[in-house]
Amino acid sequence: ARILRGARFLADFPIKAHPSVLKGLKANSEALSGLKKRRIGFELVKIMQTEKSWLGLQFLSDNDQLKFISKDLVAMEETKQRGKNHKQTNVWKHTITALKNAASTDAIVNLAILFHDIGKNKTGTDNNTHFPGHDKTGAQMTTSILTELGLPKDTVNRVSNIVENHLFIGKVGPKGDEAEYKRLALALKGDIERFFKVSEADAKDHKEYDPKWIEVAKKR
Repeated sequence: ARILRGARFLADFPIKAHPSVLKGLKANSEALSGLKKRRIGFELVKIMQTEKSWLGLQFLSDNDQLKFISKDLVAMEETKQRGKNHKQTNVWKHTITALKNAASTDAIVNLAILFHDIGKNKTGTDNNTHFPGHDKTGAQMTTSILTELGLPKDTVNRVSNIVENHLFIGKVGPKGDEAEYKRLALALKGDIERFFKVSEADAKDHKEYDPKWIEVAKKR
C-alpha cells in the first residue's frame, strides 16, 4: 500500500520521488501483488481525490504498477488511436491529458475520465481509426473492475453511467431532440454536471473541439 500512498503524495504535494525511492520500487515491483483488491481500490479513490491525480497515475504507469489496479489500464497504454480527430495517438496519453484538463478533486469525475475509453482496446476497427460501442463496452468493464476493487455500488453505478454516456454530446450534438436530453438526465440522475465536466475534459483533447457545443448542451 505504500507504493499507492506514494503515488497519492506525488499527486497531492509539490514533490518528486527521490532516486532511492525509485530504486526501492524496482526492487519490490511485485509488492502490490499480495495486497487485497479492496485496499487497492481504497487507495485508488484517494489518488482520484487529488487535483493532480494524473501525476500519481503516471507514476504508477512509469513503474509498472498499473497492472495491480487493472490489466485493462495497461492495455490502454498499448492501444493506438489513429482517427483524424485525435490529438493523442495513444489512449493512455489521451486519458492523462483529459485528467489534466479537468483539474478536479471529485473522485466520481476523475474515475469516469480514467475509465471513459477503457473499452477501446476491445473495440478497435479499421486499424484503430474507429471504436464502435466502446462506450457501452467500457461501462461494462468499468462496473466489473470497480466492483472487484471493492468500491461502493452507488459509486460504481455513477461512474459507469457517465462512461456509458460520455459520447452523448458527440453523437447527439447541442441540437439533439429534447427527449434525448431528458433520457440523459434521467440516466445520470444527480451527476449531470459531472457528466459535462467529463465531456469537456475529453473533448478538449480532440482536434475538432468546439466549446460552444458543451455550453449549448448545458442549457438544454
